[in-house]
This record gives sequence, structure tokens and C-alpha cells, in this order.
Amino acid sequence: MYEAEISRSNPALILFLFDCSYSMSERYGSTGLTKGQYLTRLCNESIDQVILSCEKGDEIRAYFHIGVLGYGDSATALVPIQSVVDLAYHPLRFTRSEIDGIEVKVPMWLEDPTAKVNTDMAAGFRLAKKALTQWIIQHGGSFPPVLIHVSDGVWTTENPTGIAKEILSGVCTADGSAIVLNIHISGKDEETLAFPARLTAGTEHQLALFAMSSVLPDPFFRRATEIYPFVEVGARGYMFNAQPKDLSKFFDIGTRLRG
Repeated sequence: MYEAEISRSNPALILFLFDCSYSMSERYGSTGLTKGQYLTRLCNESIDQVILSCEKGDEIRAYFHIGVLGYGDSATALVPIQSVVDLAYHPLRFTRSEIDGIEVKVPMWLEDPTAKVNTDMAAGFRLAKKALTQWIIQHGGSFPPVLIHVSDGVWTTENPTGIAKEILSGVCTADGSAIVLNIHISGKDEETLAFPARLTAGTEHQLALFAMSSVLPDPFFRRATEIYPFVEVGARGYMFNAQPKDLSKFFDIGTRLRG
């Protein structure tokens, strides 16, 4: 399991699911940005890195499909699922940045989606389940899709645990079940809980997100131990109270599927 070759005929899917509620407008650590702004920047950078990993000479090969979903009072597609080729040639816009004293154009596919809304996390997972299921109909032999969920707080409506567990147990390709990774980000200077193999105590929120997370398949486990040597066998794809540096590492572990 989790051994299918990622190719143009059998692409992999990376689907992001973001909390867009009002609390995401709070400052995120020492970044000088809000949580929503930092998450948006990191997501755009991650999409760009995945595209770069698909370059062969002057050609971009469609090894991956990527999409971004968001939820607040309801759930919606912020970036519809599409191949990296389409993403590469059709960014939303370009911004300018300076790298080593040289001004460069940086592509963007996502704007900060934060809004003054509640946190209907269940609606987000329900939409994610639908999107993953529809994608698998056309890609049943592919590497299982990866769902990367980022939130900074507790749901304000229905508990999403049951829906997330439906994804974990029932959404799969011939190569294995979908991989669900959950990361809770915090603006507070608190200890980060990273990739635990067990969690016997904690708040309802902590325990629920843990239960909603996949046991890391071998390729993800190996990448996690490169960055966090303390990670034990059986670790879940889960972080709580993650700081900016941890969010960046989490995205790297979740999106670096080739090489």
C-alpha cells in the first residue's frame, strides 16, 4: 500500500482544507502577518514548489492535481481541483518579491480567504469527502489523495469527527485509504504537540483532531522523522498549537510526495 507510482497517467491529488473563520485574522506569532495571510502565502509557495517538482526541461508534467477548499459559515472551493499544468499557466495573479537583491514575479493562486464568519468544520470535511470521492472515480489506481486541513480553533456547529472518519475508512484508491493530515495553528507561545502516536488526555478538540488524523504511511513517516527525530512508529498526521516554523515543515511533509 502507498506504493503506486505517481505519473502523468496516474497523478496524485493534494487537497488543502482551510479554516476561514474570523479568528484567522489574528496575528500569527512573530511573522507580522495574520494567520490567514501567513497560511495563504505558504499555500501559494507550496503549490509553486509542487509545480517545480514536475518540471522536466521546458515541460511541466501533470504528476499532481491540487485544490483548495475553505470553510466558515459554509464550505466552498477556493481553488478548484486542477492539474499542475493548468495551475502553472493560469495563476490568479503575480506579486513581486526580492530574492538575493533581484526582483522576481511570484505567482499566486489564492488570496487570503479570512472572513467574519463562524467555523463550520463539518461542512468543510463534507465538501472534502465529496471532492475526494469524485476525483477517485477517475483515478482509482492512483496514489491515495492527501487532505491537509488547517484550523486555529474549535468548530462552532456540528462535530466533524464522524465525517472525517468516513474519509479515513471509506475514501480510497486501490493503493490505500486517503491520507488525512490535521494541523491546529496557534498565535500563543505554547508547546507544540507534533505527530503523536497516542493521545490519552487533552481537550475534546485535541482528542477529536487526533482521531480525525491518519496513521502516517511509511513515505510520510520517513519524511517526518527527517525533521522530527522523536516521532514514533504509529504516529498520526497531527499537530496541535503549531507555530509558523512547524506549519511550514508540516506542509513540506504533506506535499513532498515524489523524490
